[in-house]
Amino acid sequence: MDIIGLAGNDPATEAWMQSLVDALPTASAGSFVVRYGHWDDGSRYDIAREAAKLKAIAPDLVLAKSLGVMIALDAHAHRGFEPARAVFMGTPLRLFGDVESDRLRTFVKGVPTLLIQQRDDRTGTYAALEARLSERLAVRMVEVPGHDHAYPREVVMPIITRWLSDGS
Repeated sequence: MDIIGLAGNDPATEAWMQSLVDALPTASAGSFVVRYGHWDDGSRYDIAREAAKLKAIAPDLVLAKSLGVMIALDAHAHRGFEPARAVFMGTPLRLFGDVESDRLRTFVKGVPTLLIQQRDDRTGTYAALEARLSERLAVRMVEVPGHDHAYPREVVMPIITRWLSDGS
């Protein structure tokens, strides 16, 4: 299974995301975590620059957290990024306007998606995320305890592996 990992804004999330990809026994040798340019050049993150790296890619699975969710949604909307399935963690609703909310709704209508969100995530609560998705055609939502926008591997991996094995 080809898996693409899209970490959060903090460079420390790159290793965390790689640990998630590596923990999936079905990951192929072609699986990778995207390294963001702003980690290397000290600039502010650039969603369009990172989304361009995903142009016309169709992985079996995308794992994305926070900033990575926004990158995946932009790449899907504008660059032909067509994952077969997706796992979004810590969707940063405080950064969402109408455009991003529409992109999320469009994405989950066509791509089987697992959304993992902390009950009181500081970037957007589980309840707020649920309210944005009145039509949940291809989405499964899982609420986890917390408020700190951190998604420990030991919390999310059992949820992800169970969802993948259910034939989502």
